[in-house]
Amino acid sequence: MCLGSVNPMRQLILSSFFNRLALALVLMAFQFTVQLSAAEPKPLELHIVETDSITPVEILHKVEEIFIDGRLEQHYNYYIYRFEKYGAFLHARTYYDNNSVVSVYGPFSDRGSIKKTKAPKLYNEVLDYLKRRFMVIDTLGTEGYVTIWKQPDFE
Repeated sequence: MCLGSVNPMRQLILSSFFNRLALALVLMAFQFTVQLSAAEPKPLELHIVETDSITPVEILHKVEEIFIDGRLEQHYNYYIYRFEKYGAFLHARTYYDNNSVVSVYGPFSDRGSIKKTKAPKLYNEVLDYLKRRFMVIDTLGTEGYVTIWKQPDFE
């Protein structure tokens, strides 16, 4: 609409109306922007963990094959993680074809022993190390393997 063809009083009224409308739209836009910025989430706090309180003294990659009458019957491809600290020994094993699961054995009094010992600090440090690398941690119980830890939401 061209305001030049309207009488001066009407032009003043329309001009005032459009100015108020424009001001109202600017204020609404400002309020919307303020509401949006108030609803924005806090920035995420970034925390990077690069070190472990323990590392394996040895990692072995082994393959065992069982042949019957010259025919391969069983094939085991696995990794062994060996830990020694605080006067005790513990090892863990994961299979190549199921490498989201690791099994923990020990702690033992030393590397060549099957005599279990109490070494809670070693045990907890090893579990922390394994939790950063595997989805499930098992241990050998009296009736087979038992899950002692599982990554949340892992099926």
